[in-house]
Amino acid sequence: MRQVKQDPDARKARTTLLMQQLRPVLEFLGYGNPRAPVWFVGLEEGLPVGADVAAHLLVRSTFPRFLDCATAHMALGIHNLHGLADSAVIVQSTWRQMSYLMLALSGMTEEGAGRRVADYQANLLGAKGGQSLLVELMPLPRSRQNSWPYAELFGDVWENNRDYQQAVWPLRRDALRSALERYAPKLVVCYGGGALASRRFDELMAPDVLKNLHDTTFRIAYRRGRVVLHVPHFSQRSGAFPRDEFLCCSMAAALIADMQLPLL
Repeated sequence: MRQVKQDPDARKARTTLLMQQLRPVLEFLGYGNPRAPVWFVGLEEGLPVGADVAAHLLVRSTFPRFLDCATAHMALGIHNLHGLADSAVIVQSTWRQMSYLMLALSGMTEEGAGRRVADYQANLLGAKGGQSLLVELMPLPRSRQNSWPYAELFGDVWENNRDYQQAVWPLRRDALRSALERYAPKLVVCYGGGALASRRFDELMAPDVLKNLHDTTFRIAYRRGRVVLHVPHFSQRSGAFPRDEFLCCSMAAALIADMQLPLL
């Protein structure tokens, strides 16, 4: 069968229309308090396994630019990360280390943090009036990095993740830069491994220059009273990220507190 060549102008029009329809989803910036001193920036949210993609995005289309995490998850039917609807709290691997870092920054000991991490995740991480904001570089959630669960919905415009990234990333980068400038968090923790993640974080944080810190897996920058820290993904289980979670987060807290360490 002969493949029909797409009209570039028609494709551009469909892309513009799709982005207008998805505007509330694409403009959502994060869970928690935008005026918080600590922002965590990941690559993208996970899409719940088996989720009805259209229904999931329809709920997200009601979110304002910033929203309390527990409130958002209640609307999405995700209960066990916050102990909602009488469910037990399940400590999520990524959020566990975020909670550890926040507790370490507050000066809490390992023993005290170990007892409090589930409570911190459920009630304080990404909370409306809390000390953190949870942000993602890209707005559409995916269950795996190599998946594209939106082919049925958006395939005539975004056939794959690459098409989506090319269309959305420049706008997303500029929106996040504007928010960083407006709200001026004191600490930005970027997490995610790989060359693409490093490029994206470098673009986002420019003109801050992230440099490798001697004998660590971290990259760090400091300018105008703001610390930017880039670490491997918090849920990573390899030699790149220390297995002793509190030790790792204590190390990060020490780096943030003592900017006299040499940057190489």
